Amino acid sequence: MPSQLLTIWRFAVSIKRSVLAFIAAALLGLVGMGVTGMALYYATSFAMPSSYQSLDDARGDWVWPALIVVGMFWSGAFLVAGALNLYLVNKAVKPLWRRLIYGLVLWLAAFLLWLAVLGANQPGTV
Repeated sequence: MPSQLLTIWRFAVSIKRSVLAFIAAALLGLVGMGVTGMALYYATSFAMPSSYQSLDDARGDWVWPALIVVGMFWSGAFLVAGALNLYLVNKAVKPLWRRLIYGLVLWLAAFLLWLAVLGANQPGTV
């Protein structure tokens, strides 16, 4: 057990910026009361299927909690992006490509979260 904790600690230290971003984004997702979730929706809305209702037109008790939860869950993408970045550093990938991939992971996480939330709350599915 102690060696596993040491391995986790070393990993966390090697992606410390992503861990800090994870904590900050999770807190902002909660304290921001949905602003983060709404910003993520607008950043990904252009890629949403046209059959999905717009969040601007959405009504119901699910909308505000969805904004908060998406903002908080999205913070986990920083850990995934950090781990992928660490892997790419070990493979000697150029910094520009690593940054682009890091941003793509963050955007893709937001897109998939909103795709799932909106898909589950389409009119006629609730």
